[in-house]
Amino acid sequence: MWKNGPFVVPLAAQASGDTNYADDTYPNNIDSIDNSVSSVRNRFSSRDVVWYFDPPHSGASLCVNSGWESSQLNSHNDQYSAHLIAVSSTC
Repeated sequence: MWKNGPFVVPLAAQASGDTNYADDTYPNNIDSIDNSVSSVRNRFSSRDVVWYFDPPHSGASLCVNSGWESSQLNSHNDQYSAHLIAVSSTC
């Protein structure tokens, strides 16, 4: 996930789920990840990722198929506060 879209640094690459971005910052940066994600990419080959507006994994969401990306989140821009790595394909 990236703070600035489309796919502009800083990048926060997290290979595991996160129930709450409140205390998370972008690598080598003091900017909070919470409510700042502007573009996303799912690099898993067989697992979906679900981003959520509210922690822990609640509220509006976006399910992203494996290999899929979005450079423009439109109404979801700067809204995410958590994500979940699915066990398999769930979207």
